[in-house]
Amino acid sequence: MERINTDMIRERSMEKKHQNEKIVYMDSNIIIINSVQDMMVRQKNAALIDGYLLLLVLSGDAIINIENKTINLTAGDVFLCTPRNIIENGMTSVNFELQGCFVSSSYAQQIMRDLNFNISFYGIRKNHRVAHLSKEDIDAMKAYHKLLAHMFRKPETELRNFSINHMMQLCAVEFYSMFKNTEDDKSGIPICYSSADQLVNRFAQILNEANPPIHSVNEVAEQLNVSPKYFSTICKQVTGHTASEIIIEQLVNTAKIMLRNPQMSIKQIATRMGFSNQSHFGTFMRRNTGMSPQQLRKTSIEKFKKITDNV
Repeated sequence: MERINTDMIRERSMEKKHQNEKIVYMDSNIIIINSVQDMMVRQKNAALIDGYLLLLVLSGDAIINIENKTINLTAGDVFLCTPRNIIENGMTSVNFELQGCFVSSSYAQQIMRDLNFNISFYGIRKNHRVAHLSKEDIDAMKAYHKLLAHMFRKPETELRNFSINHMMQLCAVEFYSMFKNTEDDKSGIPICYSSADQLVNRFAQILNEANPPIHSVNEVAEQLNVSPKYFSTICKQVTGHTASEIIIEQLVNTAKIMLRNPQMSIKQIATRMGFSNQSHFGTFMRRNTGMSPQQLRKTSIEKFKKITDNV
């Protein structure tokens, strides 16, 4: 399975010279893009999103499949996709055009930590959102896109980096506001003032960066320097889910992603996932999904074939 991250996009752009016209700026933290047609939307193989993808559809229509759900995009839609989502297929109209950016997980989380944003749900759990913007919001997004490209292309200085940091924070607040304006939830900006929120946000960072994946609440609590019982209570209060539930969900999702790779054996996946042996891995997957790793692999291949046959 292809992994879409800043490194992959940079390598792909180097291979295809015409892509350089579509990428306004790129480094290890952020890719600012005028078009991603050839990178994502027209490919039939599954691709794992390894970062934060924000796209604005300028014209045309597209259909993409994410986690077995069909997403329809049309002109004026803004699409946000968080890490670990799998884009499996898609079609676009001939006049399809978009612009946007791809931000590494570490850089996005740094921006939100600097803002004291509550990233619990975006940082821990897979998510994707689509919102249809007003003409004013579309113009605003285009303006931010142009200004960011201009600022990133400047020679690197302390003042330039300071300006970019604050500009990225402003963009994060503005884009959050755009999504909130299209939803019924008017709970306000998710600012973290409490130590509980900060603790869970740190949990999100640990969970995303762990290799092999975290298996127990005790592992996390030890890194956070708190007791497992206290952390479990705080996690439930902030997210509505226990730490154990979130860890299990992360393990299951990571395993499902690896099982889509036919080049990896079940034993290799079990080892990379941090299980003591293949049998332990199989027991864990059956208990939490109702299927063995072999059954999950077969089901995943069949679903993907059905999707590709219909496109």
